[in-house]
Amino acid sequence: MESGLGLSNEIFKLMIESAREGMCFIDPDGKFIYVNHEMAELVGYSSREIRDKLVTDLLTPESAEIFRQKRADRSAGFRERYELTFVHRDGSLITTLTYAAGAFNHNQVFIGSFGIVADITDVKCAEENLRLKETHLSEAQRIAHIGSFEWMPERRQLVGSAEMFQILGRPPSNHGLDLDLILIQIHHEDRVRFKSAFDVAFQKVGLFEERFRYIGVGGGLRYLQVTGKTIEKAGARQSFLGTIQDITEREASRKLIEGQQAQIISTSKMLALGEMAGGLAHEINNPLAVIQTLSSQIQELIDDDPLDKKLLKEMALIVERTTGRIAKIVQGLRYFARNASQDPILSVRVLDLIDDTVNLCSERLKNRGIKLIREPFSETLCFEGRDIEISQVLLNLLNNAYDAIEHLVDKWIKVTVCEQAASIEIRVTDSGPGISPEVREKIFQPFFTSKEIGKGTGLGLSSALGIIEGYRGHLTLDSNDSHTCFVLQLPKKQS
Repeated sequence: MESGLGLSNEIFKLMIESAREGMCFIDPDGKFIYVNHEMAELVGYSSREIRDKLVTDLLTPESAEIFRQKRADRSAGFRERYELTFVHRDGSLITTLTYAAGAFNHNQVFIGSFGIVADITDVKCAEENLRLKETHLSEAQRIAHIGSFEWMPERRQLVGSAEMFQILGRPPSNHGLDLDLILIQIHHEDRVRFKSAFDVAFQKVGLFEERFRYIGVGGGLRYLQVTGKTIEKAGARQSFLGTIQDITEREASRKLIEGQQAQIISTSKMLALGEMAGGLAHEINNPLAVIQTLSSQIQELIDDDPLDKKLLKEMALIVERTTGRIAKIVQGLRYFARNASQDPILSVRVLDLIDDTVNLCSERLKNRGIKLIREPFSETLCFEGRDIEISQVLLNLLNNAYDAIEHLVDKWIKVTVCEQAASIEIRVTDSGPGISPEVREKIFQPFFTSKEIGKGTGLGLSSALGIIEGYRGHLTLDSNDSHTCFVLQLPKKQS
């Protein structure tokens, strides 16, 4: 029997020494009686060195106080679990999760405590890093007005960050928010569109991004943007992860910028009109002189007897055509000066667009001896857009060409139209030698101009580029052309 007990003790000792956790036995005064190899390694001492040391000698002051306070519980037979921080021999701190239980003899007298000590330093560091990252993320979300959320369809609940609740004007809740309640607060003009797009994105497992107006609990109007994606597990749609951002200030800034851009475009157009004023005055004065001459001749003709009705009718037709020419010029000016950004997108015939635009500057070009070359193209060619806006861009390119070549000996401007499969291309080329690489890099930047002081604002090309990009088109400078050539490309369809 004694040999059996000895074998059991050896097996028990082997199990303890092989354990991956530290194990120890301490007497009622808190002194180490036995430690296994792992426990000794944990604090950086040998098993012999650690015996007869007090546990509190190897703990931080805070942990030592916790250990002393728990002695009564151990002596009363309670099993305890708590975190203790040991001080390693090299001075580093070891955070542990300690399990302690009292030991009693056959008379139920407390003879000490048995402890299992697990090193959780790495776990605590990871937890602290995670906590710091969550704190930083929460602060970054607060600064950027961006919240994160998860939507679980089976519960129809939005669970999210503190900033999500802040953006939605709701108190934080561990139970999340009812999606239907949030939908009710979306502006009625945006609600159906938002829900439809959200449902489609969830079913197709696609990226979702929508902007909408949101009525807060207090009645305030906010502009929000939601971006997210469906998460699948084992081929089944599980949830929708996303971000929600308050873009109210951005929307206000965008509207302010759009207003300023409209003013810039208007200023640019007025400057262009000023440059054309002399030519336009001549363009109108010529037909007015014809009308005045015919008016005098008609007065003289009326006194003839018999009255030559055929001649009178011919003169009247000339007056009608001449007044029509003036009306067309005035109408072009009115169109050019107005803001067309809110006009409907219609089918525009390219021939009419170029005719109307050229009418505004042909006299100015003629007065300077500049030859305008128009290469033939299909009269039925059309595209979808706002003719006034594109005319403004085209006139800007013609005016720039005029300024570039007015003092040259060889002066011409060529307008070429090309049709491609899904787009049209209008090229405005002048007889100038081209644009230097230094200027070419900056030419579309706002307020950059290569013209002399007082002649250019630097607004024309940047405004023109903005208009064309609004149609998903392109406005570029052809660097391969030996002359100066701007290329305006527009899709035929906007839908």
